[in-house]
Amino acid sequence: MRRSQAVTLALVSTLGISLGAGVQLPAMGAAAKPTPPPGSHLRNPPESRWSVNGTVFAIAQTAKRVYVGGNFSSVTRNSDGLRLRRVDLAAFDRASGGLIRTWRPESDGVVRTLATFPAGDKLYVGGSFSALNGAPESNVAALRLSDGSTDPVWQGATDRIVRDVLVRRKRVYLAGAFRTVDGAPARSLTALRRGNGSLVPGWDAQVGGGLVDTLARAPGGVDLFAGGTFSSLGGRPRENLGSVAFSNGAVSSWAPQSPCSRCFVLDVAASATTVFTGLAGPGGAVQAFRSGAVTPLWTRHTNGDVQVVHYSNHRVFAGGHFVKVAGVQRSQMVEMRQGDGRLTGFSPRFASPSHPGVWAIRSGRDGLRVGGGFTGIQGHDYSGFCIFGLR
Repeated sequence: MRRSQAVTLALVSTLGISLGAGVQLPAMGAAAKPTPPPGSHLRNPPESRWSVNGTVFAIAQTAKRVYVGGNFSSVTRNSDGLRLRRVDLAAFDRASGGLIRTWRPESDGVVRTLATFPAGDKLYVGGSFSALNGAPESNVAALRLSDGSTDPVWQGATDRIVRDVLVRRKRVYLAGAFRTVDGAPARSLTALRRGNGSLVPGWDAQVGGGLVDTLARAPGGVDLFAGGTFSSLGGRPRENLGSVAFSNGAVSSWAPQSPCSRCFVLDVAASATTVFTGLAGPGGAVQAFRSGAVTPLWTRHTNGDVQVVHYSNHRVFAGGHFVKVAGVQRSQMVEMRQGDGRLTGFSPRFASPSHPGVWAIRSGRDGLRVGGGFTGIQGHDYSGFCIFGLR
């Protein structure tokens, strides 16, 4: 290898960029012109009418409302400092950003995940709690979207924390550290009936060697993507990432390459053609896999855990407690192109320390909503929750 090529490869390694097969280095001897990063469709700085006094771990959206869950005890109106009690859950008007004053459920623990169903009337809540609205609810429950009351018909319950909830058709899928659901054996990944929360008979993903932390689905897909710390699914080796059938939990043939010996998957997102993962461990990373491929299409390394990944309109968004991505300054959040992982110019500046960082990202026609443990951004005292509008 010529010295000039070795220097170039060393620089690529330093910047934390993994090159896939077929990627060519520029010809030696000619000075490469710097290329500006791709533009973003998001406005920066963001907006926020209300803040929370803790961390937002989850965001769910309907046509008219935005629901947030996490670990907080109050919300504060940013315009005048009005402070109101809200414990781990709150709802806002999607158009105006105003607080829904009549929606006031409370948790006695921490809410980690929220999910809704199109045209449904319930908000599915998961986390680590023993009561909602003062009534016994063990780590998972269904609330009415309209008023926040607990649905007494829905009887799902787990013995340990629920880290993710995904709703599809007539079922609700749970991931977490649990070993039993409704008193029956169900390790870390299971399916419940959407109507009443009872276990789906015969559904078993056979998770081994660790836990499932996150779930995702591709539009129109028949498989449920799972990420976490596990080493097998359905009795077959699957290192931290794999997929199972929505119908019965049977493991698919997809066996992606393990990202590294000490990494694990904290979040998964998917487009129609690509699966995206957020990694934690020694540093962190965002990876992309083409549908069915076992080796990554691209990888972007970070200097801290990637806690959330989100796909929207050919862009991949990632959040966590990092301050650099591929060697470039990006504090707690980054936007990348889907096809090659190239960073855009979107670079919000969070005022708080990088930990606990960004935990939730949700997009819509009105912008990109972000939740986490931040206490300020771009000179504004927005705490825990904000929205980046569209240009």
